[in-house]
Amino acid sequence: MKHLMLVLAGTLLLLLLTITAVASFAAPSPEAGDAPLLIVTPAEVTVLVPISTAAVITRPLFIDNVMTGTTLTWSITLSPSAEIQLSAAPLSGTNAATVNVQIDVNPITATGLYTAYLIVSTEPSTTLGAPITIPISVLAVELLHQVYLPVIARDHGMLLPPPPLGLAFISSAKYGGNETRYQRALAVNGRLNRWPLYWNEIETQAVAQPRIYQWTAADNNIAADLNHGLTVLPILLFTPNGLDTGGSRLAPLPQIGAGLHARLNDTTGNRPAAPASVTTPPQGLYLSVFNDGTDTPGPGKSINPDNRWAHFVNAAVNRYKPGGTLAQQQGWTDDRGVRYWEIWNEPDLDVFFTGTITDYARLLKVGYLAARAADPQAQIVLGGLVHWQQAGWFSALLDLLGHDP
Repeated sequence: MKHLMLVLAGTLLLLLLTITAVASFAAPSPEAGDAPLLIVTPAEVTVLVPISTAAVITRPLFIDNVMTGTTLTWSITLSPSAEIQLSAAPLSGTNAATVNVQIDVNPITATGLYTAYLIVSTEPSTTLGAPITIPISVLAVELLHQVYLPVIARDHGMLLPPPPLGLAFISSAKYGGNETRYQRALAVNGRLNRWPLYWNEIETQAVAQPRIYQWTAADNNIAADLNHGLTVLPILLFTPNGLDTGGSRLAPLPQIGAGLHARLNDTTGNRPAAPASVTTPPQGLYLSVFNDGTDTPGPGKSINPDNRWAHFVNAAVNRYKPGGTLAQQQGWTDDRGVRYWEIWNEPDLDVFFTGTITDYARLLKVGYLAARAADPQAQIVLGGLVHWQQAGWFSALLDLLGHDP
């Protein structure tokens, strides 16, 4: 979807830069009482290097006590080898923490697997699962070839450490997230999380209670993402009932990431008789963005409340921007918040958007103006495209935008 990197080592295709094997433990028995339970993820770490190369690689470990109401004090000891020097910070703590492990690899002259160890010990001695030994392994190969899909290189240089990755659905407002998924993403240097922020699930009573938004699920997920150090890319999409301009309110909603086979094969048997109403352009889209009857931004101007798409985008950006409503509630620093906003998903695929190219150009423009009115540093991202269904769609969109003064 973005820059996807695969690594070829000799004739082996290695998709695992970091091997994550999550340790599992039996649930504590009732007689275990209040003893804490130690969990360390991942349960082993493997990194890939070419021979005769020195490198310092950082990997996160998550240490946790999963028994609420108890206190667990942990400490780390390191068992390096001639080829691998380890360091970790912090070396001790209470209950839960993320530990950054540095793997300092000396030039290795022979291919093979080299291992050092990190041992997590605990107090009290009754801690379940402790101590835990984490193997830190280095797989040395003769040569690393970097292959990009698509073949777009931006001078990433050596693979070590791996470049940041953008991922979809590490978590989402609709389904939430869990610590295992977060740690797996961080282990492969996943740093951007793209997920849908469904307008129809936030403004659920668009006619009876206009411009009343339910933010709780989005608040929780954005806070969790940002607290894990991720950059968040919400996708703003789906027209609420009552603001739709066609389609069927009974048709199943298209799901991002679901039904890919049917969509690629374009089989009519898997399509509803009428498209879902949420995929239609919203009412009022062509009304002015600002309250003075224009689309021209300026000091002191407010959003036209009758352009409901503009109002929603502006409200979302005001809530989640650095220094916005959520940041103030969380007590975050001025730099923590959402700066990137994707406008719809796959607007060139009729399963997701049934408007015209002109409608999407307007959706994009209104979203841009409304977002920048809330946050002048907001960055607007074009909806991810599929390209294959409507030939020339993207070129036509660029032509429309290019002629917009």
